[in-house]
Amino acid sequence: MVSFYVLPRAKEIYAPIAGAIDSIFPTKHAFTMKIDSGISILVHIGTDTVQLERTPFELSANEEDYVKPGDLLGTADFDYIKDKGKGIEVYVVFPELDDSKKLTLIKRG
Repeated sequence: MVSFYVLPRAKEIYAPIAGAIDSIFPTKHAFTMKIDSGISILVHIGTDTVQLERTPFELSANEEDYVKPGDLLGTADFDYIKDKGKGIEVYVVFPELDDSKKLTLIKRG
């Protein structure tokens, strides 16, 4: 498994890579993607945020939508998340990726 997290500077959540939205958790705090190479990605907004249910999250993407890097997927109220004592890190997890596979992410903008 390979993962990283980013600390948000704004409320917007953007697609990290091109692929299809595979599933969205009912609480909207996380979603999975399947990228063009077939690799799955989990994007998890915040730490222990499932307990906040849907309150701080608004996703504009839907399951089966195809997105490109930088497409707006939704927003999160990170001030609300912090006020509730939760972490604001946005995790990107590649559960199927290991040191034998390579994936290149390009930062745009």
